[in-house]
Amino acid sequence: MSVQSRQNLLNRIRIKKDLEKLTIEAFARHSNADEIVSQIAELSDAQQQFIYKWAELISASNHELGAQFVSLAPKALTKMRDTTVQQWLDLVLQNFDNHGLGAAIAELENIDGFMEKAKIKEVQCSFSETSGFLQHFIRGLGGRDLKISSDLDTFTNTEALFLPEAVDLFPAPQENFTLYKLTAVHLWAQTWYGTWQHQILEAFKDTYDSSDHIEIFNRLECIRLDACIARDFPGLNRELQQFQLHDSDSVELWDSWRANSIELQEPNATAADSLKLIEKFSDIKLPPLQAYQGGNLFRSNSPDILFKSRAREGCAAKGAGENTRR
Repeated sequence: MSVQSRQNLLNRIRIKKDLEKLTIEAFARHSNADEIVSQIAELSDAQQQFIYKWAELISASNHELGAQFVSLAPKALTKMRDTTVQQWLDLVLQNFDNHGLGAAIAELENIDGFMEKAKIKEVQCSFSETSGFLQHFIRGLGGRDLKISSDLDTFTNTEALFLPEAVDLFPAPQENFTLYKLTAVHLWAQTWYGTWQHQILEAFKDTYDSSDHIEIFNRLECIRLDACIARDFPGLNRELQQFQLHDSDSVELWDSWRANSIELQEPNATAADSLKLIEKFSDIKLPPLQAYQGGNLFRSNSPDILFKSRAREGCAAKGAGENTRR
């Protein structure tokens, strides 16, 4: 046996004895103990010390749980950063304290699920991280304060912008942040460029009543709003272009819709023009919405509910005017 081989053997023996001691002999009963020790021996000194530290800490609560951690530690430390591993172990101990050994071991063994969630969390843009910035950013676009809130759906009621709790569509955090911002911009554009004007809601309510009409109106307004943003905010338009769908089918559909709605891209176009075109597009395939365009234009609210809301605003404004004249 060479000197190096002897040294490696002695190192593995030392590691095994250390772990058996830290887990109160529980690790000695593990069926793959020797294989796990060999994996730990390949880790850095800092990573080995990390395992020792947490094996002792977890074993103080339950030595079987400590041994189970040791068996998964090499995989965890080669797949995740130390801080992420610590979050995983914090969750394991919370489960032990609140639900017992079975729940804690189940959380340990769900390491792949935890890693997937951790990976998403590392790249996602969350409402809590972004809402403060968006509040100021949106005010800067038009000078009007709009409340920024989170919701399961993405929509606006003209007084607030409702955004998802988090966005993780892309592998890079900056891309997800930009998408989150552009989603807010699209909702703001609906309020600023008149998608929800009282007369528009009234006309829609009186003329259309199906979800198909809503979907067509949504696409037509997307075309008009994108054109408005392109004229008024060239920088934002460049970002919007980067986040549009680039597969050939989607591009072809959107190009066809734009070619057949040239009037919506004129500076004087309004939401009323989108309404007038609904019938023209009633038998044409819908293009898929861009990532920043949300999903449901009216959310779970019907046009009738929004109509009543805007009617109340109109009555309030009228009453205020009459009080002023008095």
